[in-house]
Amino acid sequence: MGAVYEAEQVKPRRTVALKVIKPTLASKENLRRFELESQALARLQHPGIAQIFEAGSADAGFGPQPYFAMEFIRGISLARYAREHTLRVPHCLELVARICDAIHHAHQRGIIHRDLKPVNILLDESGQPRILDFGVARFTGSGKPLTHQTSLGQIIGTLAYMSPEQVLADPLELDIRSDVYSLGVILYELLARRLPYTLGSKLHEAAQTICRQEPLRLAAIRPECRGDVETITRKALEKDKSRRYDSAAALAADIRRYLHREPILARRPSVSYQLQRFAQRNRTAVSAAALVFLLLLAGIAATSWQAIRAHRARQQAILERDRARAAERLATEQRDIASSERKRALQAEARMIEERNHALVERRRAEKEAAASKAISDFLQDDLLSQAGASSQSGPDTRPDPDLTVRAALDRAAARVETRFAHQPLLEAAIQLTIALAYVDLGLYDKAESHYRRSLQLREHLLGADHPDTLESSDNLASLYYRRGQFDRAETLHRHAFEVRRRAFGLSNPDTLASMNNLADTYRAQRKYPLAEPLLKQTLAIKQRVLGTEAPSTLVTMSNLGLTYLQLEDYARAEPIYARVLEIRRRVLGPEHPRTIRSAYNVASLYWYQGKHSQAESMFQRIAATQRRLLGPDHPDTLLTLNALARVYIAKARYPEAEALLTGFLPAQRRLLKDTHPSVDATLANFANLYIDQGKYPQAEPYLSELLDIRRRTHHPEFIRTVLLLGNALLQQRKFAAAESLLRDHVNAAAEGDPPSWLGFSIRGLYGIALAAEQQSPQAEALLTSAYEGIEQHRDSIPHKDYPLLHQAGQAIIRFYHETGQSVLASRWEEILHACR
Repeated sequence: MGAVYEAEQVKPRRTVALKVIKPTLASKENLRRFELESQALARLQHPGIAQIFEAGSADAGFGPQPYFAMEFIRGISLARYAREHTLRVPHCLELVARICDAIHHAHQRGIIHRDLKPVNILLDESGQPRILDFGVARFTGSGKPLTHQTSLGQIIGTLAYMSPEQVLADPLELDIRSDVYSLGVILYELLARRLPYTLGSKLHEAAQTICRQEPLRLAAIRPECRGDVETITRKALEKDKSRRYDSAAALAADIRRYLHREPILARRPSVSYQLQRFAQRNRTAVSAAALVFLLLLAGIAATSWQAIRAHRARQQAILERDRARAAERLATEQRDIASSERKRALQAEARMIEERNHALVERRRAEKEAAASKAISDFLQDDLLSQAGASSQSGPDTRPDPDLTVRAALDRAAARVETRFAHQPLLEAAIQLTIALAYVDLGLYDKAESHYRRSLQLREHLLGADHPDTLESSDNLASLYYRRGQFDRAETLHRHAFEVRRRAFGLSNPDTLASMNNLADTYRAQRKYPLAEPLLKQTLAIKQRVLGTEAPSTLVTMSNLGLTYLQLEDYARAEPIYARVLEIRRRVLGPEHPRTIRSAYNVASLYWYQGKHSQAESMFQRIAATQRRLLGPDHPDTLLTLNALARVYIAKARYPEAEALLTGFLPAQRRLLKDTHPSVDATLANFANLYIDQGKYPQAEPYLSELLDIRRRTHHPEFIRTVLLLGNALLQQRKFAAAESLLRDHVNAAAEGDPPSWLGFSIRGLYGIALAAEQQSPQAEALLTSAYEGIEQHRDSIPHKDYPLLHQAGQAIIRFYHETGQSVLASRWEEILHACR
């Protein structure tokens, strides 16, 4: 309902955040909430809550426009911080305890926030959590309330973080313990990296989940949370508010008791538990006392034993001697105890020094990261974004360009990176990676590759090949190779990353799972299905258990498994996978998110392979229109969809539309991608099929020749099929010498496979025609006879999708027999073709 600007207050001069309500949204209810937020913040003075400086209204030509100025906080949201960092359990607990302190301050002043969530909490540059957005807060306590009573049934807040009483919308049940529940959800999310529940899209289903379903045990997701941490979180998330912590302060106190190794109040205070926590707090003293106790027991036993011996022997001299020896042993033991105590003291001092050194290392790392963040921010501000201004563009020999494009600005900034960070190579590596990602999003793969390579080179030299940052650069470069169809190079990098991460982190680590998925999908792209399918299944099973079924990473692996089944022509298994992924992404990400569009493309492709051409056409057209608008007409994803649409037009004999479409985007495709990329291969094949279907063999020939050359270099599985297509096109044009030369090189290898292929026998037949035209009749007759017998023998094993190709070769042979007056042999071939319809 409003906008927030960075502004400068004149008196006193300082930077502030200026929140202004939008004139078009200045309804009575929104004005009341806006005023409420400013009054709520005015009541609060706490380092964990953004402080308000001034409030008022101004007339900007649209009537009175309320505003208030508040403390300007530089930082990132808690949600983003948790996504970008792997938080240790103590760090999560300390953050939530600080948030509790701030919320308790608000509760003491009669304010219930009602909308606590990670995106409403910023971490400033010092790491202090700062709570924002009190726009839906409720006031309680004595005096005239600042809010109206929420109506029964009116839900206020964010559903995923609401308490059961809040989601039931009964205002009489709402109190500060509702905020305690929201704090419990935040604590669970920070520790588990997921919400306690998966909520459905319907309100009543979500309400039932929150009110009735128990969250998955925290220890099942993160084993180190077993015990007190899980107990604290479970008590904060109690459905019955009377069993929750009665205040945010109580929750913070229990968290700090755990951090200080004291007994928590959420657990029943048994004697064994109290002793356990006491022992954890006083390890040295308890260990020393236990040792002394054992030594005393040993001394008593020894003394008793000596006394019994003295009594039995009745020899006073022996008794005195034994007492002297006992005294000597006691002195020795006391010396040993003193030595042991000194040793423990030295060990404690060593631990203290180690912890101090660790703290210094952490502080230096934080300072280094802060410096890196500032350097990157300065680069983006000074070298990239500032180019939009005329003064920054102007120079002795240049004039400012008012129409400067993002790509031009990026090119200029990229050219200055190595010079600017000549003495900061790791910073340069991070920025080179960021620039490469930007070029990939623009579809400029050649420019992206040089920056990816530079980032990898720097990190490999300074950090080593197995460092996590080096693997990050390696992963990105491998993904670029994948996009460009250089699958063997992508496979090498992805396999190395997977092996390193599996050894270091295990199979359940998110980075390891990402590498597993990337490697498996690279196998799939190379048609190594026996390697791809089991690895994708294993990856999917682990991701569903660790990350959840609807996690973005899980959906990526699910889509790759569906594509594997599609390429294996197992449509029955591909269809439910594609439908499920598309439904989830539409609901979670929205219809125009790139991943949702990719899922829609997969479903449309499935329609094509199932022969549902009208459904495929309609879906491809919608996808292409969206991609043109969002990505631009020359983006590789847009070109991929247009290629698929052209294939549909060819199948429906709409040749002019298909030709116009292919002619329009092939130049852009050649400019962006390598000639061996699968997308270029598919476009050339579409051109060839377009002209072959119309009998325009002279136009088809150059595309088939180029396609054959590419497939020979890439060892494409359909290389022999392309030989057959080109040989037939040459014969149709009566280029017998060229056809004979082409087919001679492949006739034996094609037919002598294991098992022999019908394609090989078809090539024998075409080769026989070429030889007959060259007046080599005896050899030609033997080849044509062998071709007929081989196809007749393997007729039942010819795939249905290959019938059109068989008919093309067969018709050429039939025409040859008719032209040479051999109608009986022509009839035999006609019978074969009639059976394969």
